[in-house]
Amino acid sequence: MSDSIENTPHKTFWHTALGMTIKIAGIIGATTTLVGFGIQVSDYIGNRKIHTAESNIKTLLAEYYRLDSSGSCSQLSQLFTPLVEDYYDRSNFSHEDIVKDCAHYRNRWAYYRNNIDYTKFVIRQAEDKSYAVTYRLVYRTKKKRQDDWKTFTLLINAEFTPDYKIKAIYEKQQ
Repeated sequence: MSDSIENTPHKTFWHTALGMTIKIAGIIGATTTLVGFGIQVSDYIGNRKIHTAESNIKTLLAEYYRLDSSGSCSQLSQLFTPLVEDYYDRSNFSHEDIVKDCAHYRNRWAYYRNNIDYTKFVIRQAEDKSYAVTYRLVYRTKKKRQDDWKTFTLLINAEFTPDYKIKAIYEKQQ
């Protein structure tokens, strides 16, 4: 008689139904964790881009109002796209049109002050990566030094290209 050792496969825990269920649950859990982490990273990067865009746009607006108040109309026009869709109450304005309009307005209304209310500053990024911005502006002006100030509270809407050029700016009185 020969002694034979039977070769039967030994079933480990991981090959049982319970073991397979635990492996599948582990894979699903790990995948869910990785996807969730990826979404959080993506949200963080998106928020950082919006924060950077907001900072860039606020800096650009400060420069816009600084150049406007100093009468630097030619430099101010360079903040815009070559053809501006909406420039306050006009459409399709060129850099030359902006320079002329700026100089004409400054000659008529020599004294003024701008105050942006950043608590009402809203920025949205469009699908084409441009930015739409809305903010409140308290605008005070007068023709002559001895005149009383005229005060206007305006809601300004502006649109910026992805490279931060103004492609539209217009106002609504509140």
